[in-house]
Amino acid sequence: MITPSFPPIQLAVISYMPLASYFLVVGIFFSAISVAQAVKIRNYVLKSTKSVEMQLDFLRSIGSSEMEQEIQKKVQSITKSSAEKLEEDSGIPTSLDDSNIKEYITTVIREKRAHV
Repeated sequence: MITPSFPPIQLAVISYMPLASYFLVVGIFFSAISVAQAVKIRNYVLKSTKSVEMQLDFLRSIGSSEMEQEIQKKVQSITKSSAEKLEEDSGIPTSLDDSNIKEYITTVIREKRAHV
């Protein structure tokens, strides 16, 4: 014998559907914005390294790690300010911290060295 579930439970489930749908859409929206910000920050890192590429060539010729660290600090400060600007524009905090920015920079430097 099949009995339907108690009607007030169905009413409670149905009443939460709009709220759950709203939270789902808001979550997807903020996730899309976060991904877009990460892409923009990576592009800023790539652009910054292109402008500093001549200095990297100089670094390879003299082999000085101190100069490389200075360049990384410059790129990191540019990237950090760009991330802060993106946060101000969108109102959503980025998921980047100093360690993520350093990873992006070292990855870009390794890729640049591999292509030269």
